[in-house]
Amino acid sequence: MIYLKVENNSDSQKSVSFVDFTPESYAWKNGLSLELYTLLNPDAGSPLTFYIEPKSNAEVILPYTMIYSQFEDDDWERIEQREFDLVLSQYPTKHIVNLY
Repeated sequence: MIYLKVENNSDSQKSVSFVDFTPESYAWKNGLSLELYTLLNPDAGSPLTFYIEPKSNAEVILPYTMIYSQFEDDDWERIEQREFDLVLSQYPTKHIVNLY
């Protein structure tokens, strides 16, 4: 899970789509678990279009699943040391948040 604080410093309502945010590590990547998102963020609204009011912030939980078969046994033993990134967009510019 990624705990994310979203801020809107503008004077107008803004929106963001969390479904495009993709965690990745080397060749591994996965999409947002929509069912878990709804359970963990009951008041947040849709992850497809998350609205945030002007001059405000909100905290959301972005849940992703890591399936055992996606990693080797020795990878699981050191999964906490593995580097992960959260890719916010791919094109035309790849925007990445390093998750350490």
